[in-house]
Amino acid sequence: MTSTIRPKEFIDPDPPTFSFGWHALSLVLSYTFALFAVSLLSYAVMGPMAFFVFSAGLTAGLPTLGLSLTALFFFKDKVELNPERWCAAAPFAVALLCLPLDLIFANAPASVESVWYGRTFIAFIATALSANFYYRMFSDSLRRANHARLKEFLENEEEKEKEREEEDRKRYIQKLRSKAATDSQ
Repeated sequence: MTSTIRPKEFIDPDPPTFSFGWHALSLVLSYTFALFAVSLLSYAVMGPMAFFVFSAGLTAGLPTLGLSLTALFFFKDKVELNPERWCAAAPFAVALLCLPLDLIFANAPASVESVWYGRTFIAFIATALSANFYYRMFSDSLRRANHARLKEFLENEEEKEKEREEEDRKRYIQKLRSKAATDSQ
């Protein structure tokens, strides 16, 4: 006799809770790590000035980080449902925020080449790395939460199946009783 294997037995029973604090900490850690990674990547081109990018980026990126935390605060549920979309859109949103500032404060005449090889490009790359790190930290938690939802769905379906079986059994008993009552008459 073979035993049936139920899918919910393979699902993680302990999903994490998503709090704003966890998201904020993940976002700040991703931001800091991405700036450090950009500094290391740009060390070959800039030399020791690359670490100035890290320290200046920490300060200059605070308004963008604040906007990200504000958006996360208001749209936390939507970010949890579609983190891929939010993480894919973040670098472009930051580039669009940095582009006017770069054009306004640039000493040289503005051209696409000077902007994309300047601060806007560094902000785009740092944000892309930060969004990737954030998504990687969030994906395991997201997987566990999806497994919890699936487990809940399967348990609800199992309960509904038991209720249907009980109703079918009651109907069958009622049918037998009515048949026995008509046979006895």
